[in-house]
Amino acid sequence: MEIIKHGTLPDKRKYFICDNCGCQFVADAAEYRHDIHRNEDFYSCKCPDCGKSCTLEE
Repeated sequence: MEIIKHGTLPDKRKYFICDNCGCQFVADAAEYRHDIHRNEDFYSCKCPDCGKSCTLEE
């Protein structure tokens, strides 16, 4: 196979804000969980400060 032009990988990091303590953080794909419910994407991750679960809806 011959590569004509290299592409760029999409950024899979997600930006979370904890509702419990207000911590703002970015999580890599290996650190958050992805669920699909009724054709909507939901992401959840453990807050690095307080340990509570943070959710993100896209």
